[in-house]
Amino acid sequence: MRKTTFLKTLLLFFSLMLTSLAGFATTVSHTFSGTNGSVDSNIAFTTQKNSASSAPAFLTELRLYYTSSGDGCSLTLTPSNGAVITQVKITASSASYTPTVKYNVDGGSDATATLASTVYTITGVNAATSLKFRNANTTNTQLRITSIEVTYSIPAVCTASNLAFAQPVVNKLVADAAFTQTASSLNATTAK
Repeated sequence: MRKTTFLKTLLLFFSLMLTSLAGFATTVSHTFSGTNGSVDSNIAFTTQKNSASSAPAFLTELRLYYTSSGDGCSLTLTPSNGAVITQVKITASSASYTPTVKYNVDGGSDATATLASTVYTITGVNAATSLKFRNANTTNTQLRITSIEVTYSIPAVCTASNLAFAQPVVNKLVADAAFTQTASSLNATTAK
């Protein structure tokens, strides 16, 4: 004879379900057509001039200009609706326009993006407020970007239940586990 605790089983089920849902990520791609806009409904972007002599421009591709101090034009991705950016891939128009790219997460310390051919990759991040990358070159090389790919997740949010059971523990044999349990509200309202 084995005792089965209904609430423990229910709790385990919901825990497993929420854990599996929290692991889903969304990857969206965007081909630039301007200096500000949105990648999708959860990720917006703006560009900044910083110390560069020219503001960012769009001329068939997004152009982020350099400055001799390394604080060239930048692009800031801003997540909303609880989104957390976990990876970014930036595609340059050609190998001629692939300067050093620095980035920071939520206003933190700078790190250098990884470059392979014409694609910069930023991984291992959890940007809940912003992810900003910039042309960090100190010599005359523009960063010309054609597209961006952003991977993000929206963590599951749990709310407390207001259900209570008249008999929270039900003893049954595993072979005869059919039973009915009626819930009532903990706060004296109708059970939902």
